[in-house]
Amino acid sequence: MKSERVSEITEIRYIRDIGLVVSTFNGTIKFFEAISFSEKWVTNNKMRKENQHTNITTFDISVKMGVMATGGVEGRIILIDPYALDVIKAEKAHSCEILKLYVYEEQKQIISIGQDRSIGLWDASRLEKIEIIKDDRI
Repeated sequence: MKSERVSEITEIRYIRDIGLVVSTFNGTIKFFEAISFSEKWVTNNKMRKENQHTNITTFDISVKMGVMATGGVEGRIILIDPYALDVIKAEKAHSCEILKLYVYEEQKQIISIGQDRSIGLWDASRLEKIEIIKDDRI
């Protein structure tokens, strides 16, 4: 019997329209059915060779916009369509770990916060950089 390696959960969220969404430190995002909590989709590095996410630390979802943004240790943002369960686009956002992501629905933007004390502002529909604000004080 092959043992499955269990990884630390980095974030968990219940979204009424989608179900339970869980991210783990080994780069996995899992979607579970809202009622039965049976696994309905999982993404991992083997599925996303061109958009690798080795260590997911944060994500945010906008049901209104139909987008999920993930961020991790390598500084990459990956957009996932939580309804079609598919990767939309990936972009190198920071040169360090992304500590937190927010999907700002009113402005259709993503805000990313990097470990290097930088804040990124991104167009959520195209994942294009609008602005990076850096705090150079040490």
